[in-house]
Amino acid sequence: MCTAMFWNLENFFDTQDDPLTADDDYTAFGRFRWGRRRFESKRNKIAKTIISLKDIYGKFPTVVGVAEIENSSVLWRLVNLTPLAKLGYKYVHRDSPDRRGIDVALLYRECEFKPLKTDFCEVIPDSDSAFRTRLILKCMGVLGVDTICFFVVHFPSKYGGAQESLPGREAAARVLLSAADSGHAVIAMGDFNEQLPALIPLLQPFEPVMPFNAKGSAEAEGTIKFKGEWETIDHFFYLGKMHLRSFIYSPSFLIEEDKTYLGVKPFRTFIGPKYNGGVSDHLPIVLMILD
Repeated sequence: MCTAMFWNLENFFDTQDDPLTADDDYTAFGRFRWGRRRFESKRNKIAKTIISLKDIYGKFPTVVGVAEIENSSVLWRLVNLTPLAKLGYKYVHRDSPDRRGIDVALLYRECEFKPLKTDFCEVIPDSDSAFRTRLILKCMGVLGVDTICFFVVHFPSKYGGAQESLPGREAAARVLLSAADSGHAVIAMGDFNEQLPALIPLLQPFEPVMPFNAKGSAEAEGTIKFKGEWETIDHFFYLGKMHLRSFIYSPSFLIEEDKTYLGVKPFRTFIGPKYNGGVSDHLPIVLMILD
């Protein structure tokens, strides 16, 4: 058995200005006063969360897909300057053409997963050749004695309207389907910016892994909470014959009281411009690969 994890880290930026992307808010003198202490606090809480999976699932995650990371620098500091350094994590990443400069990446434990080939697939809708979004990461490698292909995705958002932005997600789905090799087991993980009923027709023949709430997290009914309503837009899909189980991971340190809509909500780094001290507006999802 091994475990995989996916987590949208909500603007995991470094503190330096990149003149080629819209990251000005996340600098020491920017709107969010994003200095070293705030960066390191978020970085350390991400590492704590990854490590904490062993207490619940019995193993550290073999692979961790992440979204909304700015560059390789934040990944290097995550896997080398936190307790993750003792666990032998490496990462696969490439800068995306996304205008905000946010990317996807895959962390993996070298002792358990051996990458063989990595590709990055660009997503451009037919209706808008100037559209730029996150690359789709494809990493084929050896897990135990089996060859498996992991995809990490962050589909275009519903910014501008769900229907108006749909061509971007349709284009991402087509790219994912065309890149999948049905000759090997395939696991796609990511922030798909859609709930399952809308995704299943777009991603056939991929099968979804239905999420269950993790132990002690009955109040977390999705991966994000918007205006008081829980939604699950982060998913695992697969091709092949595998025995899988998926969970929404919501330990107490990743949630906080929802004073506006009652119940609980993900513990964010910022609420508007106010520093809140949390990690992300998304909860992680965990996949148990049982055979």
